[in-house]
Amino acid sequence: LGVIPPMILVQALLAAANTFPKETGLGWDQLHPRALNRLSQDVILWVCAVLHNAERTGKWPEAAELVLIALLPKAEGGFRAIGLMPRLPRLWMRNRKHVAAEWEASMQKPYIYAGKKMGATVAAWKQGFRAELAAENGRTVNYCEALLDLVKAFDLVPHWVLIREGLNLGYPL
Repeated sequence: LGVIPPMILVQALLAAANTFPKETGLGWDQLHPRALNRLSQDVILWVCAVLHNAERTGKWPEAAELVLIALLPKAEGGFRAIGLMPRLPRLWMRNRKHVAAEWEASMQKPYIYAGKKMGATVAAWKQGFRAELAAENGRTVNYCEALLDLVKAFDLVPHWVLIREGLNLGYPL
């Protein structure tokens, strides 16, 4: 399963819980992540152990697996689906955000993507410049360009493919 980060520590978990705004939406369990601050040290240690076990096994406890889908109306019509997750996965994601960010930073490829903190517009301009440069230098035969809009693409990718490719790229599962 790749490198598993060290066990989640109580202080880190509490710090992650406190990053949620007080008015944050609640999951289906109706528990605000900051409620963790009201638990005893022993209970928080137990929560850390549950999260560590989920990381180690790659499986959530059955009670934390359920994600309810709510359909919110869009201004232009139709609906936007959002997942209402319970507190444990939300806390874990917030606590491990830095691990994913470190991996993402190690995978930066500005020659494919526009680069860190650059959007699709910058990518389009950079690719356009490269195409113009190739044309100016008479190298259009060797130049190919493809710009893809991946906003909705991930809805279509099977989870087993994401896991396989994540493992191949060293993503910290």
